[in-house]
Amino acid sequence: MSRILEVVPYEPLWLKLFEEEAQKIKEALGEHCSLIHHIGSTSIVSLASKPIIDILVIVKTLKNNPQEILASLGYRLRGRIVTPLSDFYQKGTPQPKFHLHLYEEGDETAQLHFSVQQYLRDHPSEIDQYSQLKVSLQTKYKAENNYNQYRIEKSPFIDTLIQKSGFEGLTLNYIKSTLNKNASEKDLAIFNRLQKEHILPLTKEDKMIFEEIISGKQHLHFSLKKGLIIVAVAHIELSDDNVAFLRSIATDSPFQGEGYAQKLFDLLQKWAESQDHLWIHLPISSDTNAIYRSFK
Repeated sequence: MSRILEVVPYEPLWLKLFEEEAQKIKEALGEHCSLIHHIGSTSIVSLASKPIIDILVIVKTLKNNPQEILASLGYRLRGRIVTPLSDFYQKGTPQPKFHLHLYEEGDETAQLHFSVQQYLRDHPSEIDQYSQLKVSLQTKYKAENNYNQYRIEKSPFIDTLIQKSGFEGLTLNYIKSTLNKNASEKDLAIFNRLQKEHILPLTKEDKMIFEEIISGKQHLHFSLKKGLIIVAVAHIELSDDNVAFLRSIATDSPFQGEGYAQKLFDLLQKWAESQDHLWIHLPISSDTNAIYRSFK
């Protein structure tokens, strides 16, 4: 049985449910937990929502995954399916009651949640608009239980909220890949453009190195966003023997020379190492600090 697309009026009980669950999580994680916060629609008074409590937990490091501890509380690890640097858990089946998002200290993605949350609390009229949109989309897609299309058609409004909130943090995101097949087609088009415009051609020497090191099975595409704007993109290939090979990285022209390629590189290295991948890349190109070599 699959989860049901359900949007219900705001329920004051959601706050109590969060507080009770947060206490259990704090006690279980101990010093590993730096911060725990109620996020998502159920944290906004009067906002219609799916009846699932979203909980954000800041941990000191993602390398020490507390999977067994959280399993004792009923949480099932779903992996890095929301963002590349957050572990996502669910509690309750087939209809989840809680979503748990683990972020590492310093990850600016957590601030995105806080910024949108505060903006909505400061603008009640936006809460009404968001509720109306959710209810209308639920009515439209409930019969076929099409949660994915519900999410896609909701995204432009969420992007507007992010923009209005003033959030300009740097976040690592998936583009369409074997991990996230439902990512934005707009983001994928930007990735393809930057690959075409900025990536250097493959040399014979690079090809020999590549063939000796890796036989890739998964192609993963990533972006670095400043707020909503993609400033840099990257392509990683994973091999059967757990090697993460950086095939290419490029910064869009207006943002070159501002260190975004290096920031993206550092976040990808953190992503690879936190999942015990062997991180391999070719030397940086001498043409520009925004480009690494690409393997076509």
